[in-house]
Amino acid sequence: MDYSDTAVIIPYYNEAVTIGKVTGFVLDSVATVERKQWKLQLYKTHYPNGK
Repeated sequence: MDYSDTAVIIPYYNEAVTIGKVTGFVLDSVATVERKQWKLQLYKTHYPNGK
């Protein structure tokens, strides 16, 4: 493997890292929304009259 091979691999590696970060961000956002929905449902179940 010489330097020209490395020059070809680096953009693919950078793209894979970027996709991984974006995927992690999306999954974290979904988990946050689901957690809020779960809490809302919990409050509705335990405090049906809003007390």
